[in-house]
Amino acid sequence: METRNVFIDTQAIMRQGFKFENRVLSKLSRLGEAGKLNILISEVVQNEVTSKITEKLALIEKSKSEIEKAISIIEGYIPKEIDEAIAALDTQSLTELAIARWDKYISDSNISVIDPNDICNSELLSLYFDGSFPFSEGKKKDEFPDAISLLSLKVWTDDERESVYVISDDKDLKGFCASYDSFISVDKLTEFLDIYNRAEERLTTIVHSYVEKATDWVRESIREAYIECYFDYSDNWKAEVQNVKVTHDEIFEINVVEIDKESATLSLKVRIKCTADVSGPDYDNSIWDGEDKEYIFVETFSQNMEFDEFYDISMKVEFNEEDKELTEICDILIDEGSSITLQYDDGYPYK
Repeated sequence: METRNVFIDTQAIMRQGFKFENRVLSKLSRLGEAGKLNILISEVVQNEVTSKITEKLALIEKSKSEIEKAISIIEGYIPKEIDEAIAALDTQSLTELAIARWDKYISDSNISVIDPNDICNSELLSLYFDGSFPFSEGKKKDEFPDAISLLSLKVWTDDERESVYVISDDKDLKGFCASYDSFISVDKLTEFLDIYNRAEERLTTIVHSYVEKATDWVRESIREAYIECYFDYSDNWKAEVQNVKVTHDEIFEINVVEIDKESATLSLKVRIKCTADVSGPDYDNSIWDGEDKEYIFVETFSQNMEFDEFYDISMKVEFNEEDKELTEICDILIDEGSSITLQYDDGYPYK
């Protein structure tokens, strides 16, 4: 490990779904709180995350409208508690709660927020007009926040005479990092935590070897956990998904997020192909009464579909160093939850 300084870009936090209590972000927070890492963000990143959270929760209002329209076909028969639950969805209070969690995460993790006021404006403009990273081709004006963020970090590394890991898989940020020896580009937080664990823990290397030996068991456990999930269909939230069968699975990446003497938390990137029976209302081909605001007749569809997706999977494993093997695989989370949205791009019946 080359340095204990680590800069987190907005994109890296978005990848974690803004779930500050999940295994990856909570591990990072504990390392920052304990002083084992010096975690940095820019003022731009701080504000971008706040903005992204606000945008995400603004979808509540749109969802409320869609729910109200969908259940209008049973107007007058909707249970009182459902009506009250929909009415109680308060976007503003939920947004305030989510932003407060972000502020608390910054505080609890001892994250340093870098001030952008020390950057050189002429250097910023030179990057833009020269088409240099992070602007690159096209001089994209929406890259100004990233440029300000990176130049702020550059000032910090110059002042401190320190190097820093930069966590982002944004190609323009990676291009900028390649221009400076003090910037070490890493795509994902899980990859960085694996680097940290390999440097700090002899056991990490051992666990990687145990997992490699138990690949078939790991894949089987993932398949079993996958088909036990609740599934919905992205193009029709009212559709029912049944009879999910995994036809192919492939592990592309394994990182150790956390480890102790007998167990470890792993993060995996896995490709899963499956088939599923999908059926439900076909509103596009149904008849809508604009005057009465209800469907006169609801058409249905039913189809066996094929899906091909990449998933971020977290799991805990226990191991026995004397026997040199894994002893248990448990607590498997697929995309940080127990529900999976299947994406289908064939164009039927809603695209």
